[in-house]
Amino acid sequence: VECQSEQEAYEAIDAGADIVMLDNFTPDTLRLAASNVKAKCLASRNNVLIEASGGITEDTAALYMLPGVDIISFGTMTQSVPHVDFSLKIAHDSGSNAAP
Repeated sequence: VECQSEQEAYEAIDAGADIVMLDNFTPDTLRLAASNVKAKCLASRNNVLIEASGGITEDTAALYMLPGVDIISFGTMTQSVPHVDFSLKIAHDSGSNAAP
């Protein structure tokens, strides 16, 4: 469940989420939130995974490798990939050797 605050993470966990995505946190706020959420989960014997996401790049990923963070995701792997534009249209030859 995507959460914008620590409070939203607690609400998601109470509703039964097994993965909580802490979205758009700075490394400093993520460190505190992930630690707090993980501690609460461990105290209640709830094995919830904590995912860090939002604004993370390959260059900044190491800053988000924090205690309590189980998963790090970043959209630049899929959203910034160059694409190839091509067509699968078939042009029929109108010459005399064309198949009927």
